[in-house]
Amino acid sequence: MPGFGFGFGFRTGRRKALPPANPRSVDKIRPGPLWTGVAGSGFVQAPVDPVRVTAKPAMRLITPPNQYFTRNLLVGVIAGANDGGTLLDNLGLQKVIAHYEGQSVEILAPSYQEIADANGIMRRYFGWWIMLTRSASGHANLYFEAVPKDASMQTRIIGPWQFSPQTALHDRQVEVAPSQPVIDGARYQSIGAALSFLAQTNAQNPAITVIEGGVYDIAPLSATYQGRGYCKISAQVPITIGKAGYTTDSAALLRPRWDGVRFSGANITIDARFVSALYQEVPTGRQHWLDGITVTNSAGRYALWRGGTRPLGHFVRNNAWFTECTINAVSNPCNNASLVRGCVLDGGYADVVTDAACVVHSSTNDWDSSDGWTQDVPSLTIAYTGAEGTATLAISGGNDSSSRTITATWGANSASFTVGNTEALMSANRYLVSDVAAWLNGLGVGFAATVIENTRRASALSLVGLKGASFAARDVKTAPLTLVTMFDQHTDWFQQNIAGMLENCILANNVATNLVAQNIFITATGGTKDFLIFNNAFDNKVISTTYGNNAHLSS
Repeated sequence: MPGFGFGFGFRTGRRKALPPANPRSVDKIRPGPLWTGVAGSGFVQAPVDPVRVTAKPAMRLITPPNQYFTRNLLVGVIAGANDGGTLLDNLGLQKVIAHYEGQSVEILAPSYQEIADANGIMRRYFGWWIMLTRSASGHANLYFEAVPKDASMQTRIIGPWQFSPQTALHDRQVEVAPSQPVIDGARYQSIGAALSFLAQTNAQNPAITVIEGGVYDIAPLSATYQGRGYCKISAQVPITIGKAGYTTDSAALLRPRWDGVRFSGANITIDARFVSALYQEVPTGRQHWLDGITVTNSAGRYALWRGGTRPLGHFVRNNAWFTECTINAVSNPCNNASLVRGCVLDGGYADVVTDAACVVHSSTNDWDSSDGWTQDVPSLTIAYTGAEGTATLAISGGNDSSSRTITATWGANSASFTVGNTEALMSANRYLVSDVAAWLNGLGVGFAATVIENTRRASALSLVGLKGASFAARDVKTAPLTLVTMFDQHTDWFQQNIAGMLENCILANNVATNLVAQNIFITATGGTKDFLIFNNAFDNKVISTTYGNNAHLSS
């Protein structure tokens, strides 16, 4: 953070060392005397965020909430405000106040602090910190209040965030070992069976430990369940969580129906090859937490999904927490996230952290859709050798959409054929390039269609240079017409969507290299309120492909 006095940033020449973290400098807080163990009981009046009438500071948690702890838990936020056009003085804040069940502590300055991640590696992060301490057991609500230096701004209060001081970290613990006999209440042969037992016994913050290697699917519960904490899944040996193959898009969802699963530790890899998304059920419920794991696509970033791009604009549904994950070869991995902290993202495509609420201390490298998606791949040639004096072909509808219409005309005659990217049209043989060729040839009026490439679906058909778009009638009588397939797979590191992240967003202390993308795209169409973006560095590739220039990247 050049100029902030905290030593973090990008410089030419010698770089100043980070200051040592000092946990002893963090104030401690425990619930007040009114707290009974019930969340919220310690407050005479709980803090309330004022209705926004003018600018507020931006502030976001950088510690996932709903954690259980037995002694102490370090909790941080990243926060700041525009102070006359600068952040140089204390990130534009007088202070941040932690309110915890009737007790309040003022945090007067941000600092670097160290935490041990899920794999035991010490990580150093910048923020405003408080140490929760256990005095008794129960569930407790924590709020943070950011007070700006600029008196014309309002304060911002976030919370309540539940944290749970307990005598034991997990209320139930079971193992998973497919080759070993079931021991009811202790060991099961699948993750789904373990989850079912834990839900039936009303477990609140349980732990599942997988003790045998292999590939694990997760069978869904019969009904959605949520505890007060998380269901932690870890492994003693390397395992892969994924699917054996593709059958349908619905079956491709990794859907445990336990809201708030914490996938924890480097022995876990989620393989997206046959998984379309990790599904979280209730948007306002407990979000999944990916903690120190690997997420990848073993087939590679340009692997086709039903002959095209993947069907969803996210990899984890709703607002997951990502901490210290390694993510590669996937698309849209952290879109809509509550937090992306300390993650390493490499070799993916499409978006990276679009509409995420908070992205800090993360690195991205080689995020690029240009090589395998935004290319014109010759796929079909069409000629007309019939008796009519004219013949044309046209395509209407958006690139790779659910419905596109291909229209052939010869003289005064015409015929149309609908294709699209849906499973229904795939089942109806209105999906592949070969389906289009079969239709044209089957008209029996003189069209000759020859398939060049048949792995990419027909909903991406277009002409060279059109970026996959539709086109009006083109002559196929006087010379053959070659159609290409092209997927207009656009890449942004962060984009603010129209109905997405509209207020209180923080992107700080991130590095992104070798991008073919828009870096940070703030649309403002639906409003952009209290965004804090600082100390990020971006490096973009210089490429010479047809769709690799700025005009195409920004469209």
